[in-house]
Amino acid sequence: MNRFIIVIFLSINYIGFSQKGYLNEDGTISNKAYRESMVEAFNNNSTDDTTYYDIEDKYFVVITKADCGKRKLEPNEMQELALYSSFLQLLNQISGFKRMGYDKFTDFHFQGIIFKTNTICMSKTRRYHFKFKINELEKLPEYLDISELQNYVLIENKNKNIIYVKNPKD
Repeated sequence: MNRFIIVIFLSINYIGFSQKGYLNEDGTISNKAYRESMVEAFNNNSTDDTTYYDIEDKYFVVITKADCGKRKLEPNEMQELALYSSFLQLLNQISGFKRMGYDKFTDFHFQGIIFKTNTICMSKTRRYHFKFKINELEKLPEYLDISELQNYVLIENKNKNIIYVKNPKD
């Protein structure tokens, strides 16, 4: 009787995992399950409250924020600061992933990484979201500085990596 209950329990778990897309047809763990466990591990190991990880489609998502304080800035200064802050957040994340390597991302069939940067100035949030394919990130130089990154995104790639901009009107 106990074996029968165990078999039923395991069957129900198997069916539940299969319906969520966590198992392949052959019973092996799916890439979706690996991707979700990777994101959960990143979130559990995050040491600050300024970075969060997620998944969108088959893209690994990194959400960061920076606060420039409550100092008064002119609109054009605020815009320059927000853009600089976004590229600085982007550079920090790219540098970290470059040191770690992109092997696990390709192993788990992530297509790329989306970096959602947020800069909070004078109680207003400015957002820049960047999207990169894994092979594109691998090709970036190991020691990249902020001006090289800005040049790559804004000039060489003609803003193709910027997928979303939200700046409140001042």
